[in-house]
Amino acid sequence: MRGTAGEIEPRESPKLVSVVVPVYCEEGIVERAHTELTAVLRGLRGYRYELVFVDDGSSDGTGRILRRLAAADARLKVVAFSRNFGHQIARSSSPNTSLRR
Repeated sequence: MRGTAGEIEPRESPKLVSVVVPVYCEEGIVERAHTELTAVLRGLRGYRYELVFVDDGSSDGTGRILRRLAAADARLKVVAFSRNFGHQIARSSSPNTSLRR
């Protein structure tokens, strides 16, 4: 049941929003992307969220940055491919790797 101003009653489980972000050699922007997405998702009242970054075989520091961010953010899941498979494969891999609880 909804309380005032769209708040969720304690007995209701908030819905989960999963955002999948395929990345390839994005070391210059991946940290900012995480920061900006987190800021937006935190503002969604009545929802839980998770970020699933799929590293499509990056050869730069993208994977290292994502692992560091994931160590500090339990809502961030990192899937790392051993080589570049393309963004369509990266996008389709995430439903099986989400943090559904």
